[in-house]
Amino acid sequence: MIPTLNSPLIARIAKLPDHGADEGQLRRGVDPIQPYISIAGLTYFSLSNIHALSTIFATDLASETVMATREQQAVDVVLGYLRVWSCLRSMTGCMIHGASGCPSDPAE
Repeated sequence: MIPTLNSPLIARIAKLPDHGADEGQLRRGVDPIQPYISIAGLTYFSLSNIHALSTIFATDLASETVMATREQQAVDVVLGYLRVWSCLRSMTGCMIHGASGCPSDPAE
C-alpha cells in the first residue's frame, strides 16, 4: 500500500532531473528516492515538532513568514543537490572556493 501511495510522487521527482538535464541545469541519474527522503526529512521534523520548537526557541514557527522561510530553505537544499556544479558556479562562483572557481568538479 505505501509504495503505491508514494509512487506517483517518486515518478514525478524522477522526471525532474532528466528534464532539467536536457537544459543543462540538473544532474542526470539521480535516484528519485533520495530527494524524496530529503524532502520528507526537511519538512516532517519541523512540522511535527512545531509547537515544541516554537517554545524552545521562543518564536512562532507557525507564522506565515517563518513557514515561507522554512519552505524556501528546503527548496534550496534539494535544488543544491540536484543542480550540476557548473550551473552553481555560473550563478554564484564556486560555493566552496568562491569566485575563483573550483579546482575540479565532482562527477556529474
